[in-house]
Amino acid sequence: WLYDMQDSLISYGFATLLHSDNPNCDPHLAAQKFKTNPWMQWLLEDAELIRYGAKCIPTGGLYSQPKLYHDGALLIGDSAGMCNAENLAGIHMAIKTGMLAAETIVDAIAKDDFSANTLGGYAERYRESWAYQEHRASRNFAPSVARGLTFFGLNQPFRMITGGRGLIDNMTVHAGHTHMKKLANLPKSKREKEPFEFDGKTTFDKEHLVGFSGTHHEADQPPHLKVADTNLCATTCTEEYGNPCENFCP
Repeated sequence: WLYDMQDSLISYGFATLLHSDNPNCDPHLAAQKFKTNPWMQWLLEDAELIRYGAKCIPTGGLYSQPKLYHDGALLIGDSAGMCNAENLAGIHMAIKTGMLAAETIVDAIAKDDFSANTLGGYAERYRESWAYQEHRASRNFAPSVARGLTFFGLNQPFRMITGGRGLIDNMTVHAGHTHMKKLANLPKSKREKEPFEFDGKTTFDKEHLVGFSGTHHEADQPPHLKVADTNLCATTCTEEYGNPCENFCP
């Protein structure tokens, strides 16, 4: 996307699939390379970087949605997979589910009961709302894309005339990481990343951009991600995949 905003501000970015078969897939690098386009260079001439960020979009659809209620907890917005993958839109659904959750919490306060039995009313409210109907209509979009462009092209017209169902409903999909191939199984031209020089004016490396991401934490704060066997990072992962986590993390 490229949004022209007030005060001469521009919002630029794009969405990319994370289940690439190439371990060298680098969304950050792709975004920087796009800015070398002559038209983008003209647009960004003398521009100043204000903010940088990245996030995962929960595009799995209705069939990948987790349970929405638990004892003492409700899931709304992205944490509940509330995203219309077809339109890459989720803010409106996050607001709506937040309102439905608030109504449910009011009931729980009145009953002094925050068990899943009472909070389950949230799921009922959701299923009766337009948010659910919109989510249901786009339920097979992402699984259709995951099957390849040929199937997607054939399936899309049927989705449009069947209320989102398409040729197959609730298609089987595979976890994103299972699509990744070993470097040795890729064409030689794709086994190594192409060198790229960041100019520091319109294109920037990750180390520079993290300072514009609004990230704040203690230097020695324990990481929230745990690697079960760190030896794999230095052996199998390096040898067979080239440490893809250095690439797909933007």
